[in-house]
Amino acid sequence: MVRIEEKGLLLSEYPPGVRPSQYTFPRRNRLISAWSDKLIVIGAGNRSGAHIA
Repeated sequence: MVRIEEKGLLLSEYPPGVRPSQYTFPRRNRLISAWSDKLIVIGAGNRSGAHIA
């Protein structure tokens, strides 16, 4: 746990080298919302991935 606090942690469904794209954001947002107790979206545009149900 101390190591994570000192250096951080990266979790991803994608293998190393996969670059972000409009297609990967919905899956990322799904994980963030699933792992969060509360999620507040501030200022998301109409075409934002935050609006995908």
